[in-house]
Amino acid sequence: VRCVYATADDVISRPTYKRSGATGDEAFGLELGKTAFALRVVEPLRDAQGRIVGYEEMGEEIDHFLDSMKAQTRDEYAMVLDKSRLEHQQWIDVRRASGKGDNWDRGIANALWCATTADTSLTEFEGACASLPASGTDLGIVRSGDRTYARSVFPIDDANGDAIGAIVVATDLTETKTRYGGRILATALASIGLAVVCAAIFLLTLQRTVFAPLARMEARMIDAGERLAGGDFGLEGIAEQVRDDEIRGFETWLVRLYHAAGETVRSLLRERDEREGPFGEG
Repeated sequence: VRCVYATADDVISRPTYKRSGATGDEAFGLELGKTAFALRVVEPLRDAQGRIVGYEEMGEEIDHFLDSMKAQTRDEYAMVLDKSRLEHQQWIDVRRASGKGDNWDRGIANALWCATTADTSLTEFEGACASLPASGTDLGIVRSGDRTYARSVFPIDDANGDAIGAIVVATDLTETKTRYGGRILATALASIGLAVVCAAIFLLTLQRTVFAPLARMEARMIDAGERLAGGDFGLEGIAEQVRDDEIRGFETWLVRLYHAAGETVRSLLRERDEREGPFGEG
């Protein structure tokens, strides 16, 4: 808690003070002050006549909020600040006051303020914070050791509503991936097994409805041809069958054709015998 006396020229130019002075009301927001990056609330102080004589400031460093969120969610968090809105020396001073070292040169566009992990593959973000949608954006999947993380980032605004940085979130997907990976594998194996069973049923059906009738028809036609060639025109035993599909219908048609051919040949032979009969007797 800090009291600032406007009447003694003890004025701080941070956005929360400016907005509180302009509106005469409470103002709050995230700010990088002289000692920390914190959530600050500024309340005007008034004298007996209602004039603003100073401001009461309450600030809470936000570093521990990331630790609290990690404890609740087991995800990793990092806060980066837009370097274009900062001064290097100011950064050094604030980091030193917070017990942190100068890491200004580790980032190009953004500087890492705090993180729940030292793994930079999870915390780095060099995009433009001001261009991030309010709902955040996806940064893709990364692996860190034997863990798998989904990274995302969303902007954080200062007291004026301007994007001054971003929160990077790395959600641990390892257990979820393992759990659902096992289910996917089981589903895949079940699908393969089902496909094998369906294929076996299909082949069995194909054998019974297509190949077996074709083989039977082939055997009967070969037998009929051999018998016709040997002078057996009666073709007894090659019975007509009523079929209910194309293959069996074709088989029946061929049987009828062979019967008709046999009858024709027998008729021709009878006619020949009848014509030759008298000459044979004379």
